[in-house]
Amino acid sequence: ARTTCVVVALPNPKMLIEIEGVASVKG
Repeated sequence: ARTTCVVVALPNPKMLIEIEGVASVKG
């Protein structure tokens, strides 16, 4: 799941950071 998020977010580093943040919060 994490890899998929990274691939989807590649064009937008900011979105990647936001996704990582959400993933961390949701644990």
